[in-house]
Amino acid sequence: MFISRRKRKEKRIYKFTVTTKKLQEVNRIKYLSIIFYSKMKFRDHMNYIEEKCTKLIFTQTKSASGFKHKTLNTVQTGGILPLIVYGAPV
Repeated sequence: MFISRRKRKEKRIYKFTVTTKKLQEVNRIKYLSIIFYSKMKFRDHMNYIEEKCTKLIFTQTKSASGFKHKTLNTVQTGGILPLIVYGAPV
């Protein structure tokens, strides 16, 4: 994947080989749980984080019946906030 802000009119096809294996060009990669898109847009990463947070909220809601509001708030900010903030400086 080549990351560039330059808009190309023609589509180039690059052929790379590493020890007799051909490498294919991709539009997005996942590195350290951050999804990078070749056009430097983070919509795919945001959708990925949204899915993770939704699953976590539903599992916490099912298992946390009977807790006080303050306890639930602490658990959710401790579990969900780090997922959202991770990779924010990128």
